[in-house]
Parts: sequence; structure tokens; C-alpha cells
Amino acid sequence: MRRHVPVVLINRQFKKHPHDVVQVDNYLAMRRLVEYVLGLGHEQAVFFGGHSYVSTCRDRYRGYCAAMKAAGLRPRPAVYCGTAREGKALVASDQLMRSARRPTAVLCYNDDLAVEVMHHLMCQGFSIPGDLSITGFDDIDMAPLLSIPLTTVQQPTYLLGQKAAELLLRRINGSMEGYPQSVVLDTNLMIRASSGPPPDRVKTPTS
Repeated sequence: MRRHVPVVLINRQFKKHPHDVVQVDNYLAMRRLVEYVLGLGHEQAVFFGGHSYVSTCRDRYRGYCAAMKAAGLRPRPAVYCGTAREGKALVASDQLMRSARRPTAVLCYNDDLAVEVMHHLMCQGFSIPGDLSITGFDDIDMAPLLSIPLTTVQQPTYLLGQKAAELLLRRINGSMEGYPQSVVLDTNLMIRASSGPPPDRVKTPTS
């Protein structure tokens, strides 16, 4: 950027530097997801983040906090797990499931973390969503194909790339109209089998 090379960011922001960005409203999307989970009856919901320095992670955690506070609940500190396969999410999930304030729902920063946590807990005998509801963010290709399809936020990934490329080409061709420009796209909530009522609200069949 210092060398005036055209730059368009996708789902990232650098507050100290003006730049073009194409993104979804990560704050609002996560807030809507948490509101859905709270509507199922969950009061012990925790946010599993990636890295705290990533703007999308911070925005999604803000959305979680806003939804919890609006419901009269105290937000829990974010659990920052880095990326999937680092193992931090597995350790954190083990600790939480043994804690006195055991959560009934885990809202993951992205689908990769959600899949990792869900697989780990199922291997340990936990029922998803019977013991714990798990949600993700992104709607990766495997999300609806898992043995327990993942509730998640669907991002318009193709459109994000298309809009970013169009904007970048305009900058390369010399048009600086509207610079810096922020393009915000809509998301969809994909409700699937990985989320359900908390254990104390699950109805058992009567004989």
C-alpha cells in the first residue's frame, strides 16, 4: 500500500490504513446466530475464536457479546484456539466439559474449528446436539454432508471473490472513485442437526 499497489481486502480490516474491503457483516451475522441459539433455550453458550488479532474474529466475538447482553446474560470470555489442527480447541473443549459451568452450546469462529470440536467430543461419547450444540461460520462444502450436519452461517464466497476482483480491476485501471470503498454482503443462517435445545429441555419419549 505504501508503494501504491492496488489492494482489496476480503473479510479483513486494518484500522490504521485506508483500504478497499469486501466483506460480510461479521458482527451482525454472529449476533443473529447467537440469538437463534439462545432462542433454543441455551444460557451457557461459549465462543471459540481463532486468533484475537484477526478483525473478523473480534467482530464475531462482539456479535456474540451483544446477543448475550441483550438477552440479560453475561458473555463468557472468548476461548482463542488459533487454527484447527493446532489442538488448542480440543484441550479447551475437554476442560469446559469437565468444568462446573459446563456449556450447552459452543459457537465456533469457523467451520473448521466446529468440525474438529464436534468430532473430538463425539469420539469421547458426547451426543451432538443432545449434550452440546455446536455451530460454525462459513458453510464449507462438507458442512451439510457430515454425519451430523453443521448449523452455520453461510457466506457468499463466490460473490465475495467476484466483487473483490471487480473492485481491484477498477483500481488497476486507474479509477479511484469512492476510495476507500467498503462492500458489505449478506449472509444466511443454515440451521442443521448440530444444534438443538439444551439437555434440560430435551423431551424424552413417554412409554
